[in-house]
Amino acid sequence: MFEGIDLNYLAILIAGLAAMPIGIIWFGPLFSLAWMKENGLSKEELAKGPKGGYFWTMIASLVEAWILAYFIAFAGAQSLAEGLLIGAMAAVGFMATTLGINYIFAQKSMKLYLIDIGYQAITVIVMGGILAAWQ
Repeated sequence: MFEGIDLNYLAILIAGLAAMPIGIIWFGPLFSLAWMKENGLSKEELAKGPKGGYFWTMIASLVEAWILAYFIAFAGAQSLAEGLLIGAMAAVGFMATTLGINYIFAQKSMKLYLIDIGYQAITVIVMGGILAAWQ
């Protein structure tokens, strides 16, 4: 897509796949009950879930990893620490701010915001580390 930038597509795949176990732990044993309460969902309602939810989550995670790989390439990051930093910058600069604005206008709780952005931030930070370290 951009001349002179070679992406490691295996690293992108692994970084995208990393979102799944993080989400399973985050929205499972760590925060499932609080997340359900803040969203007003019961276990029965959650069990019905959105059709194809995990499929679309995986697609979104792969796109996220692919775009983040370009940010890392543009920044010239080549170490785990640099990748973690770029992931953290993306989390704070793009994700936390955008999601925060949506939650303010939707009048959602700060607790729900912190649960949701926590998952997003940890995921993109881990992705950044994988992508920068594995070039």
